[in-house]
Amino acid sequence: MHSSQALLTPGTENSVWDYSNLNFSEYLVWARNLLQKNRCDLTPESQDTILSANMPFEFKPCQSTPTRKGILLVHGLLSSPLSMHDIGLYWKKQNFLVRGMLLPGHGTRPGDLLKVSLSDWAASIEFGINSLRQEVDEIWLGGLSGGASLVLHSALTHSDVQGLLLFAPSLKLKNPLAPFLPSLDFVHKKLSIPYWPEIQEENDYAKYRSYPLHFGAQAHKLTHLIQQETRQKKLSCPLWVILAEDDETICNKAVMRFFLNTPHPASRLLIYAKYVQNQPDKRIIYRNSHFPHENILDFSHACLTFSPENSHYGRHGDYLPPLHEAKKTANHAEYRGALSRYNLKQYRIRRLSYNPDFQTMMKQLSDFML
Repeated sequence: MHSSQALLTPGTENSVWDYSNLNFSEYLVWARNLLQKNRCDLTPESQDTILSANMPFEFKPCQSTPTRKGILLVHGLLSSPLSMHDIGLYWKKQNFLVRGMLLPGHGTRPGDLLKVSLSDWAASIEFGINSLRQEVDEIWLGGLSGGASLVLHSALTHSDVQGLLLFAPSLKLKNPLAPFLPSLDFVHKKLSIPYWPEIQEENDYAKYRSYPLHFGAQAHKLTHLIQQETRQKKLSCPLWVILAEDDETICNKAVMRFFLNTPHPASRLLIYAKYVQNQPDKRIIYRNSHFPHENILDFSHACLTFSPENSHYGRHGDYLPPLHEAKKTANHAEYRGALSRYNLKQYRIRRLSYNPDFQTMMKQLSDFML
């Protein structure tokens, strides 16, 4: 995408996300047409790569005799279905039917976030679950960040969900201003003035870097809804939660409280950290997040679901995260990690965009699901 005023206004086709009468194959065709009409950066050379990253997807089981297991994967807010590709390809090899959703307002231009709501996002997950239910006997759900919160919301209302994979679930945001966003959004709507707290150059075809106040308000409503629901209901299915201890976006303490209140003995919480801590709950597992031979200081919010081999965000991917110059250092080495206050002060750093422990993480998830 290119930075221009056009990207901050809704597209002509992206204000109504109604595909409830479609089957999943028809939905894929509908989404492709939507992206082709609304993106501003498609060229003959780039079109296939950009559409593949932003399209919803279906990966069919490798074996001729499927296991009748399926998993629905949901990307994070501001992100794209690409963030679930590596997870999905792994489960395809394990003979799962894998489907990935495109959340309303995403994949086209940031301006399309002006007209979507939490209810639109939740409805898209319902569509995905209902379509998958027609194909398999066993349904799993997985999501990243806001997508993890959305599938958790669905699992609390669907008793037939076999289990959950929650990568950095946004149960509470670290931003102290988040609770005030709905009220601010209400005021700006009354004034008919869309406000953009963040406007950056849109130089990553798989993620929005700008967002309107309305989007922030909907994201906070999602976290508030999940906090209410998890206080009132208990999950009946097991879940795996994967966190980065140094996550710069979400409140890990809120996720820890949620996990400790989930009763299922098969549930696990995997925490990537620089140091192992003793936990009385033996369901909590630690893995190392410090890889000095790669100049990786720790793990970021965004890195968990990407393999080092990912063609866009991987170790040698085509996207290089911006370099943040250190405020206090004479060290000119370049590091990867979370964009935490400490790291930004002490190191020249790029946000870590892949998980160097990806294969081990997936093996542990495989032991849980198979």
